[in-house]
This record gives sequence, C-alpha cells and structure tokens, in this order.
Amino acid sequence: MSASGASAGTETRRDRPPCAFLSDIGVSAGRSVAIAELVQEGADASALRALEDDGFEAYQQSDEDVVQLARSAMAASLAKSSAAPGDVDAVVFGVESLIDAAKGLAGPERTLPQIRYELLAILPDLGMCRALPYGNWLLSCANLGSTLTLAKSLVESGQHRRVMVVLSEKYRIARLMDNEAAVFSDLAVCCTIGFGEAGFRIKHIVSTATPGLARPDAILGGESLGKVLMATVTALKRLEDSFMQKTGRRPKDCKTIVGGHFHARSIGILAQLLEIDLPRFRRDARRRFAHAYAADNLLTLSDIDDGGGLASGDEILLVNAGIWAWSLILLEKV
Repeated sequence: MSASGASAGTETRRDRPPCAFLSDIGVSAGRSVAIAELVQEGADASALRALEDDGFEAYQQSDEDVVQLARSAMAASLAKSSAAPGDVDAVVFGVESLIDAAKGLAGPERTLPQIRYELLAILPDLGMCRALPYGNWLLSCANLGSTLTLAKSLVESGQHRRVMVVLSEKYRIARLMDNEAAVFSDLAVCCTIGFGEAGFRIKHIVSTATPGLARPDAILGGESLGKVLMATVTALKRLEDSFMQKTGRRPKDCKTIVGGHFHARSIGILAQLLEIDLPRFRRDARRRFAHAYAADNLLTLSDIDDGGGLASGDEILLVNAGIWAWSLILLEKV
C-alpha cells in the first residue's frame, strides 16, 4: 500500500497520537464481613436480602483510615510496576472521605488539613520524592471518570510522564446506602497512568454532569422523582451523543461493559436509557467488595482480567455513574 493509501485508509498504530495507558492496579481492603451481619447494626433485613439475591455477599471493614488504606494500595501498585517509585512524577488523589473530615466525621483530632499532610507524607515515604500532588473529589461515586481524565490529560499533554491515581474511602455513618442500592466498603484502589505497552490503552473518556442534582433533597429522595429522572435522561442522552461523536459508535456496541456495584434495579435505569441489556453490565467484584465508591469499575476490571476474561485488542467500556455525574471510559486491552 502506498503512503497516500495508508493515510486515506484505517489509522495505523504508528499514525495514532500518543495515548496514555492504565496499568498496575493495586488494592487495599480490610476484613470481609457478610452483609447479612448489618442487621445487627439496624440495617433493613429485607433490603439486605435483596442485595444478597442480586449477588452481593460481603463488604470490607478496615481499622485503617483513608490515609493508611491509600498508602497500602499505592505500595501494592508500585510492587506490580516495572518502573521505580521515583519515576512517578504526579499523584492524583480522588478521596471523597476528605469531605467527611471537613464535616467533623473523622473526629475532632483529625482536621482536613491534617489528613492532607498525612496523604502528602506518603509520597516521600514510598520513594515518590518529586511527585506533584493533585486532588479531585467533587463527583462522589463518579470520581473515577474525572480523575482518569485529569491523569490522562496530564500525561498526553506532556505535563507529566507517569501519574498515579489513588481512590481511598471509608464508610460514613451507615453501611447501607440511603436508597438501599448498595453497601459501602472500606478500601483503596490505585493504578498508574503513563505511556507504555502494558495494561489498558485509555482510548476515550466522555463525561457529563447535572450539578443541580448535587443537593441533599435530590440525593435522599426529597426532590420530585420525576424531576430527577428527567434530568438523568437528558444527561445520559448528552453523554451518549458525546460518545458517538468521539468513537462513531454507541455505548451498547462495546464488547465488554463494566458497571458500578449497585443493585440491579439501579443499574437497570442506566441500562434502559443506554439501551444496553442489563445482564451485559459486569459487576463481578461486587460479591467480595460490595460498593467501593468510585473504584467499583477498576475492581471488576481487575477481576475479569485476572480471570483471563480479556484478550489483547478487546475493548472494555467502564460506565462510571453517580447521582449528578456520569462518565464512559473506553479502554483497550494491550
């Protein structure tokens, strides 16, 4: 084929602009506890049975705080990497539990600035002495999409060469989510974003948000359900249109689709609006980890990959959803 023919045809790997990769997923969790035991803490027994019927078995309970969990996950990720810790030149912390510290839920002796200093102290302790820290936490369970977008952009723009992403969370007041769609776990998940030929190529990320839904009355059910659903329908249509503009395909055309660790009735809303058959949403890791905030998609992705369920060239769509924000993350297994 001539040079002119190659340029007019399908884009070759050599023609592609540099694309960041996701690799070295590390996990830190506590001890596994059967979700049925939450009845002893006042959780609704019928809600727990519904979750068990949907494949949820246990949640993770840890005596470590968000800082200790983050450190353990970062160490686990570094242990998987062929690069030295000193090669990591940026770290993005997507830690929503810092909000709880600001509200006093972390205890009077540990303020938000104190937790910030403790997180920063991890970097030189693990050998990342020149890493520039970033923070991203405004999208709650949808933090993954925005955090990966930031890390991917930092790498592909040349600002940094190797960026570590850290998602670390502790449950708040009650393990059972207010809408009974999931049970919260204590855990941290870490991965590395950079150039390479291992892991997953981050092909595209599209996101959208409806900040007007980021209010307690919308989240806890005080807002009119009809208004919330209409706002969600509009946002997901916008998200699907953005995905089609980027990829030329619809989300349902992707081979493997990974959803969050929510009850099927909640995932069903996404499935219906995106016209994806509900059984296609992979939530494999929900059995062991329950709901891990923004890290659900990475946990199930790791489970599928570790189990041999992905081959080189396979595309995976991560559907990262929250109450007021949503992301579609298209990966390719290398």
